[in-house]
Amino acid sequence: MCRAYQLSHSQFLAWSQDDRDKAIWELIRSAETCPGCGTRAAEWRPELGGHPAAHLPKLELCHGCEQLENMRATLAHRDPAEVRGVHVRLVRNQEVRRAR
Repeated sequence: MCRAYQLSHSQFLAWSQDDRDKAIWELIRSAETCPGCGTRAAEWRPELGGHPAAHLPKLELCHGCEQLENMRATLAHRDPAEVRGVHVRLVRNQEVRRAR
């Protein structure tokens, strides 16, 4: 626990029992969560209270990801030496008003 939260043992033990319990369960839950899809095995397995159709895939378009992929595609056609070490990231367009 202390390594995960980067605390000394005395700092962790200074937390209330309720806070320590919650921190421990959060660490366990995050360890059981798939980093790819964000679900846990128990959600899918009936013997653990889940259901085989607990989640359904849904296609969603993220315009930010679309822009990043478009830019990466243009880089693929350039000389490799020209794009070595280049990272593509989104930056706010200052000329466009923010949606509220």
